Amino acid sequence: MVSRLFERGNNGIDHAGSRRLLESGVLMNFWAKVIFPIGLVGLLSLMLPGSLRADTVYTYTGNAYTACYGTYASNGTTCAGPYAPSITLDVMAGTPLANLTLGGPGSNITTDVSTFSFTDGSGLNVNQGNTNYLSIAIGTDINGDITSWAIYGGCFDAVLAQCVYSYSGNYDESIQGSPITGYAINYADSGTWAPPVTSTPEPSSYLLLGTGLLGLVALARKANAMRPVPL
Repeated sequence: MVSRLFERGNNGIDHAGSRRLLESGVLMNFWAKVIFPIGLVGLLSLMLPGSLRADTVYTYTGNAYTACYGTYASNGTTCAGPYAPSITLDVMAGTPLANLTLGGPGSNITTDVSTFSFTDGSGLNVNQGNTNYLSIAIGTDINGDITSWAIYGGCFDAVLAQCVYSYSGNYDESIQGSPITGYAINYADSGTWAPPVTSTPEPSSYLLLGTGLLGLVALARKANAMRPVPL
């Protein structure tokens, strides 16, 4: 009883209880205004489709061109080297890729491809940064493997720079130069797509996971801080 009166002080105010209320209020205010909003944003981010899923990467290896002209040729239409197309597609996580019919709904994945790259083995490199036109359409099986495709990467106007065309049904073609200085084709034996592989999720995805977990902690702490503090 004496210690209780001492704790309250001469004026009868419970200083210890008031201090606890003040500290609790400051802590609750900090969690509510700072940590809780950050954690909530992270938690909502985790609910976005594909936030922690990996991209799908396709790789195409074409067979050697059978006819070459200009800078591709060494004599007439004889190819000067073992030129062959190679294509890589990095498709963003969450893109439906199974059972697509070429030309049907969802088969044009141009806007879903985060990285497109092409090389012909002779130094011609085409990507999203140096083309004025890009169209990527695919057909797939139940596993998402590419079974048919129509890829146009490059130019359709009078100022030709560097282009690649690849179609299912034995057709690969490369054009380089402005105006055209080299032209190579393979009409008889198109290449193959390797089974798709998944890439490692970006570090930012793990950051979202950590922030989301922080949001759960913030919710728990905020709820706990709002409980009445016994005097």
